[in-house]
Amino acid sequence: MVAQSAQSGVRFARSSRTGIAGAARSEAGRRRVHVHAALQRAGSGIRKKQIAFLGVDVYRVALDVDADAWRAERDSKGVSVDEATCKKVLTIDMLRDVDAKTFFSALEEALDPRIRGIATNMATAENDEGNFMAATAEAAEVAEEAAFDALSDLRSSLGDLKKGDQVKLTLETDGAVTVEAGTTDDLTASTVFQRALVATFTDEKAVSEEARASINKGLDAM
Repeated sequence: MVAQSAQSGVRFARSSRTGIAGAARSEAGRRRVHVHAALQRAGSGIRKKQIAFLGVDVYRVALDVDADAWRAERDSKGVSVDEATCKKVLTIDMLRDVDAKTFFSALEEALDPRIRGIATNMATAENDEGNFMAATAEAAEVAEEAAFDALSDLRSSLGDLKKGDQVKLTLETDGAVTVEAGTTDDLTASTVFQRALVATFTDEKAVSEEARASINKGLDAM
C-alpha cells in the first residue's frame, strides 16, 4: 500500500508482510508505472542441491524476455542477456520446502561475487584515451552500493518457501526490480543487481547447468 505525507510530499510503501511503513524504494522516490512488454519464454531448468550422494531438486527457474528488444540489442550491440536492458522476468517455482535463511543464503552466495565483479569492471573501465577516470570509479561505487541495497531488500521480502510456492522477479528497463513472493515489494533500483541476478542462471558458472543451457539456447533462437 502506498501513502503520502501531506507535509513532506514523500510517499511511503506499507509492506503487506510487516505492516510497517517505509520510504518507497525507487530512484525517483515514487512507484514507477511501466508499460507491459510482450514477453517470451527463453528457457528453464532445475536448480539441484547435493545432499550426501543425492541430487535433490530445489526449484525450477525460468527466464522470460521482451523478445523484440532482446533481438535488437543482441544484433546491434552484441551484448549478453545479463547486459541487455530489455525487460526480463525470472520465475522460480519451488519443488521442495526451503526456509528463508537457506534460500537467501544460497542466492547471496551466487550474487555477491557477481555484484562485486561487475562493479570492479565498471570502476576500471578506460575512456577513449585509455585512461581511468575518478568519476567512473565513484559512479561504480554508488552502483555497487545500490546493488547490495537491493540484495538486502530481497532478504526482507522473502519468507519461508513451501513446495508449490512461486517467486517472481520483474526486471524493468530502467533498473527497477519488483519481487512477488506472496506479497509484492519494490527493491532498490539497480542495473548491477539485475545483471548479477540474470548472470546467476546464464553465465559459465550458473547455479543450474540445465537452466543455463536451456535459456541460452532459447535466446539464441529468438
